[in-house]
Amino acid sequence: MWKWVLGLVLVAALVAAGWVGWTWRDLPGTMRIGAGYIAKGTCSCLFVSELQPAQCARDFPPDLYALMTVSISQETQSVRASGPFDLWPATARFEQDHGCALID
Repeated sequence: MWKWVLGLVLVAALVAAGWVGWTWRDLPGTMRIGAGYIAKGTCSCLFVSELQPAQCARDFPPDLYALMTVSISQETQSVRASGPFDLWPATARFEQDHGCALID
């Protein structure tokens, strides 16, 4: 009887591990898209609409914004956003008469 229970637990563990691996396989791409979305949106909000950073943060889903580190450079008129541990960064820069665009 215990062999059946052990076998069932092993199969359940393998299924769970496969599901987690399948679910999280797109995490880097998803976080990179999120960082680009935050960088570009914040850049436009700050340098095109000329709003304050606190006002710009309200434009984004709170869960996504909480995961990101956002750095604003008034000198270069750019915004850099990255995921946890500075992973998956994206930078958007403002250019007069053109607005903001992702540069990396």
